[in-house]
Amino acid sequence: MGKKWLNLVETGQLYLEQILVTFNIPILFVCHGFENRKYLCLNVDEEVETTVIAETDSETLLAMLQNKLTMETVFRNSFNNSLIIAEYDTTNDEIVTQIKNSKEISEDFLPTKGEFFEFSNQKIKKYITSLEKQIIKIDTVDTIMVS
Repeated sequence: MGKKWLNLVETGQLYLEQILVTFNIPILFVCHGFENRKYLCLNVDEEVETTVIAETDSETLLAMLQNKLTMETVFRNSFNNSLIIAEYDTTNDEIVTQIKNSKEISEDFLPTKGEFFEFSNQKIKKYITSLEKQIIKIDTVDTIMVS
């Protein structure tokens, strides 16, 4: 199922699915939650522990990883045009969230406009294969139901 990450009112429990970019902490990563919903997460400020969370889907993640969509586009086109901004409040020892419009949020919270993912290693390639299989399963189920 993956390692538990955050439990938010907006999403329920999120589980770490795949780290895409990491330094001292994960910078860009994918989580899944209820009904296997996918979330692309970006740590924008590790000093104040601010993370931008965009609900997306396997097809969109796959397009980003295959450099067909920019990273910023995935965030701007999140479901319902909503992004969750999660910040750790050290005073009260809790996560505080805000919902922001993905079309209007400051570019400071997002990957640089026009930048593609352009990173590849064995783990990323395996993850791409996993996403492709998930999409094929969904297509097969939809086809069976329609027939």
